[in-house]
Amino acid sequence: MRTVAAAVGLGLVLAGGCTPTERAPLDRLTIAAGREGGVYYDLGKALAGEAQRLWSVPADVLRTDESVENVRRLDSREADVGFTTLDAGMAALRAEYPFRNVIRVSAIAGIYVDYLHVVVRADSGITTLRGLADRRVAWGPDGSGLRMVARRMLDTIRVTGLDLAPAEAAAALRTGEIDAFFVLGGLPTPTVTDLAGQLKIRVLPVGDEFSRLSGAFKDTYLLRSIPKGAYPGLDAPVLTLGVPNALVVRADLPEQTAYRLTQLLFAAKPALASQHPEARHLAHRSAIATFPMPLHPGAERYYRDTKPLL
Repeated sequence: MRTVAAAVGLGLVLAGGCTPTERAPLDRLTIAAGREGGVYYDLGKALAGEAQRLWSVPADVLRTDESVENVRRLDSREADVGFTTLDAGMAALRAEYPFRNVIRVSAIAGIYVDYLHVVVRADSGITTLRGLADRRVAWGPDGSGLRMVARRMLDTIRVTGLDLAPAEAAAALRTGEIDAFFVLGGLPTPTVTDLAGQLKIRVLPVGDEFSRLSGAFKDTYLLRSIPKGAYPGLDAPVLTLGVPNALVVRADLPEQTAYRLTQLLFAAKPALASQHPEARHLAHRSAIATFPMPLHPGAERYYRDTKPLL
């Protein structure tokens, strides 16, 4: 049975730090992360290492299919904290596909924003999302946030959907086994960069779908642009969706535990950034921007105590 720690001292609260001698809020930390080599998994390993160092507790990093599965692992109490895309977290709160029931989760921090890439061969003749009709499209594994957003994008387009992870999908596009694949990532996304070094590709604009999706899924997505030159052969900006990522917990997690987890996250920022550059975007001001997903009261108290808006 996990136990909640006693309140920390005022000086430590104001500093937002953790010390190895302070009693841990959990007797073991389990992090729902992702696939090995992915951003979630790399960040999860770094966070687990800092929990072991600062709290002196065992820390486990779960290999998962990412966002959707991570939320389910929280719900089943197999994990204490997990990484997810904001749209997957909101789908859980609203009992929308792929969730059948409400799963109450709360954010402790917004971390970074992914860019949606829809990649085709440059010689394919496909120039729009509508051009994917009746094509073979890799839309990510079941249980991933990628699969969920791809299904939403293709809601009115009939395709043959294939459950391939991005690295497998890039290889399949190169050999002609598929016609397109979806991938979420920062700029540049390594999977896309590597593929663009092997054959000429096109990234499809999907900005015209923004109004439909933002109307159906209020305040969940951002309109973003992949800049000219982000990838070899990309000679003009490409409008796409931005998908925020967050670190989330169960809504019923004790307030002090959520407070300490938020505190740990910021104490671990140097370790996280050394594992993956996306962690450099972690900052108090952006971390509180998780709307429409609510912040956990423990995280809210942490941000008040550390006064991120001053």
